[in-house]
This record gives sequence, C-alpha cells and structure tokens, in this order.
Amino acid sequence: LTTCPVGQHLCIRSKWMASFAHAELDGRRQRITVPEVAEVLWQLYYNGCPSTTGLRRFGEDGVYESPYMGTTAWGLTPDGDFQIGDMQPLPVERDPETWTW
Repeated sequence: LTTCPVGQHLCIRSKWMASFAHAELDGRRQRITVPEVAEVLWQLYYNGCPSTTGLRRFGEDGVYESPYMGTTAWGLTPDGDFQIGDMQPLPVERDPETWTW
C-alpha cells in the first residue's frame, strides 16, 4: 500500500491486495443486506431448538414461503433487524471471528 499523491487515500496496486482490503473492510460491516439474506439457505431456531421443517429461503423480492404462515413478507428494519410478517424483529449479529451472520 502506498499513499496516493492526490490525497490521503491509500492506493492499492494489485488485484489481490484490493480484494484483501475490500474483505477486511466488509468484515467489519455490521448490517446484513437483502441480497445476502436471499442468497443462502437459513436454519431457523425456535426457543433454542432447530426447526424440524428444513432450511428456509427468503426471496430477494421480500417474499417468504412459511410452512406455518404460508406466503408472507419479510424484510430488514431501518435498524437492520430481520422481520417476518408482523412478528417481533430479530437482531442480526455478525461473528467477529468468522464474519458470518
């Protein structure tokens, strides 16, 4: 890394260094995004026990097919909490060691 002559920003001169720097910055981010929620399958827990009805997918369009509630909406609150339908929002936390949600 070298200092750019035009300011105080760091110049990153190779692809792997840029990728590494981006990953380091992204790893500190504390808010999950809608595309991140939608791109993976989720194991839900109820009262500390994993759901017995399998992994869940949340559509990027904000639609969730629940085995209990049928088709319902989901989204992220302005505070970054996860909410299904009119249920109480749940906080989303990131593991600082693995950067997983």
